[in-house]
Amino acid sequence: LNAVSANVTVVARVMELLSRDFDFPPLRVVPPFVQDAGFLAAMEAVARPAIEAAGADHVLFSYHGIPERHVHTGDAQGRHCDALGCRERLHKENHSCYRAQAYWLTRTLAERLGLGPEAHSIGFQSRMSGTPWMQPYTDVVIPELAKRGVKRLAVICPSFVADCLETLEEIAMRGRDDFLAAGGEELALVPSLNAHPAWVDATVALVTGTRSSVREPLEAGA
Repeated sequence: LNAVSANVTVVARVMELLSRDFDFPPLRVVPPFVQDAGFLAAMEAVARPAIEAAGADHVLFSYHGIPERHVHTGDAQGRHCDALGCRERLHKENHSCYRAQAYWLTRTLAERLGLGPEAHSIGFQSRMSGTPWMQPYTDVVIPELAKRGVKRLAVICPSFVADCLETLEEIAMRGRDDFLAAGGEELALVPSLNAHPAWVDATVALVTGTRSSVREPLEAGA
């Protein structure tokens, strides 16, 4: 996903380091691949058997959160997601918005996995204190789902392509403890893409420039 606060920072730092040497190799930056067909196929290939094995009665799509002030850095006019309809659709004027991409990916994966509106939710994790972060907060949503009667919860973290502390510890350990304490019976973390063959193939396609897209026509605006 296009988390501008992360992507731009990384690219800027790489360029800074390369600029110290006049002899550096050609560089090509892979753009956000949220709509890449290979990425979506790999996500489905990993998620479907994990959800079935967990016997989940609800699926939570949890994305790495970012501060609200960073969400609109890609919009020159500084417009808010409410005005651009970022939770409802992806279009020409919000295609680089992190929130718009997260909601689009959630809708797309839910449809591919056969999850109706009542069978899935969205959340944003890993927030820090000191400034408002994107909501709803995953660590709030998890116990709320248990209190609503969800017994077996599967959590997918689509913005992580490899498992790390923020999936294994934050979701599979602390999140599971919170879910059980609130009355749930089991929380299963759907593995990240890691080294799944479908993701390896998709990564090769992204790097070599042979990627394919399921990009829906982007309408003019909100």
